[in-house]
Amino acid sequence: MASPWRHPSTGVYHLRRRIPLDLRAAFHGRDIVKRSLRTKDPAEAKRLFVAANAELEAEFEAARKRHPASNALSPLPAQREITSEDVNRIGHNFLVQLLEEDEGARSEGLDDRYFRKLTDTSEWVQEIARISLARGDLSLNDDNISEALAAEGLSAEKDSPAYRAVGMAILKAFVTAGELESRRNQGEVVNTPDRIEPPGVTPSGPTLSQLCERWAAATNPTGRTAKEWAMSARRFDEITKSTPIEALTVEQIEAYRDSLLASGKHPATAKKLVGAVRTLLNFATEKRLIPANPAASVRVKVTKAPLKRRLPFDADDLRTIFKGFPVFTQRERPKAGGGEAAYWLPLLALYTGARLEELGQALLSDVRTSPDGIPYLDINDDDPGKSLKTISSRRRIPLHPRLIELGFGTYADDLRSKGQVRLFPELQPDVFGKWTGNWSKWWGRYSRQHGMTDPRKVFHSFRHAFKDACRDADIPREVHDALTGHSEGRNEGEGYGTGFSLKRLHEAICKLSYKP
Repeated sequence: MASPWRHPSTGVYHLRRRIPLDLRAAFHGRDIVKRSLRTKDPAEAKRLFVAANAELEAEFEAARKRHPASNALSPLPAQREITSEDVNRIGHNFLVQLLEEDEGARSEGLDDRYFRKLTDTSEWVQEIARISLARGDLSLNDDNISEALAAEGLSAEKDSPAYRAVGMAILKAFVTAGELESRRNQGEVVNTPDRIEPPGVTPSGPTLSQLCERWAAATNPTGRTAKEWAMSARRFDEITKSTPIEALTVEQIEAYRDSLLASGKHPATAKKLVGAVRTLLNFATEKRLIPANPAASVRVKVTKAPLKRRLPFDADDLRTIFKGFPVFTQRERPKAGGGEAAYWLPLLALYTGARLEELGQALLSDVRTSPDGIPYLDINDDDPGKSLKTISSRRRIPLHPRLIELGFGTYADDLRSKGQVRLFPELQPDVFGKWTGNWSKWWGRYSRQHGMTDPRKVFHSFRHAFKDACRDADIPREVHDALTGHSEGRNEGEGYGTGFSLKRLHEAICKLSYKP
């Protein structure tokens, strides 16, 4: 049974498997796969080995489906003469492998005992390598030489000059790695260089951004999802230097994940973005563009923190906002506030309980008057530029008398006389098509600048305040649920009919009041 292989020099465990004969052509003629498990702990190595081995088996199976011709034991590529460029590349890539393994050992943290052991081992390996290099003794490196050649799809007889040249390059890599690891032991920053791809096998397939375009064309995602994933794919290509998807490695996916976290992304956001990469690469495997998904095993650990429940604005908060914010007391209209949206959106949210985007995307045609004279706001998604959270979000909300007193009807009529179409014409959609995406960020900054510092109190707190005011006014739950577009707790019978009449909703909303 296959088991983790421990490198005799570094002590790092690896997965090491021979590639089946019928698949070697699909793996560029290589006969061995060797992947670092990035740990020196034997128990951890056994756990990681199971997942890595299963992932490799999946790659083998996918390769059989993708390259059916190779199942007939098609001949391997003809061996060519090993050049000096090959020797230099093999030595360089072996150095990269040693430094990657060293990084992996440090990434989990080292206690004093383990650090001393790592230092002693590094010094011992360096000493042996120097002696071997000085004597030209390759006897301790036969396995390393064979594997390095196989990784390039090359081979050489043991007594050939090419074999010796590769062996000497590997000894030099050991010596150089030892010197660099000693500098790391002193706390110096030593970056691991990039690998050099063999000539003639440089992948030429699509990048993740190009794959994302194909995925979007095939699946027709929502506008926001398509834009978010496209942005994520572009950032991924920047981190991986536009590596074609067929050449991506688990380490590159992990580097992308780590870059997201290092840039300050919340783990939940990083998890979402890494999940997008995983889904795109799943799409690539389904289309047989790659043999297996290198992101399949990459995860982002998210520690569940206590939920920060949004709080409603209380009477003091409402006084702070409407008696203290300059947009209400001095008719200030900040540039990012969307003109009159800065004034009317908070008032509408307070007196209608509507969601911010429901209000920001509204058209003037949505401000209506019923045949019996009741002014109301029609919340709908009839226009292509609109979207609603749920089916129950479609509703009519009578306008509270206070909104009429403040001049909302006059405001809407004035816009109509000017030929406007939108209720808030100065709002512009953000990159995801949300009409209030940028405005919401402005409101958060503006409200904090003027005393609203509790992070649990945000624009959505107007909606919570509306619900509390409905309860204080003894408005039945099913009525204020109809006003806010909530459907929780409805039974089958409540789904019949067209809902409450506008008159009944108007009677309810007129009961609504806020303490001064």
